[in-house]
Amino acid sequence: MTAGHARRPPVLPLFVVGFITVMAVATTGVVPAAQPARIKVLQQFLLTTATFALGLGVHVKSLMRLGLRPVLLGLCSTLVILAVVLVGIILGAGARVRPDTPRGRPASGSRSGRATRRRDGRCRRLP
Repeated sequence: MTAGHARRPPVLPLFVVGFITVMAVATTGVVPAAQPARIKVLQQFLLTTATFALGLGVHVKSLMRLGLRPVLLGLCSTLVILAVVLVGIILGAGARVRPDTPRGRPASGSRSGRATRRRDGRCRRLP
């Protein structure tokens, strides 16, 4: 690299290339059914690492130089997002999807939609 030439950023960021690659592999069915649990752990680790890295990139002194209004705006928007998420969790706490029926719909022919599991794993309808 010479002094007069700056390095150009890539056309596609590396995370976009990685995302497209993972999506392509996931849709082909190459990954065995037992792997999603391991992938979930890896996903949580990578998300935590990325969030931590974002936090390291924030300079509090730079934020304070911007003034109090932008800092308060960020704080208020975070609190609004937190409130919306909490309301969603509270409202969704009563909604449970039953594993024996798709998308929580009652079993066909069942008036109440209630069912119990027998020892063999099959369900029987309750009156």
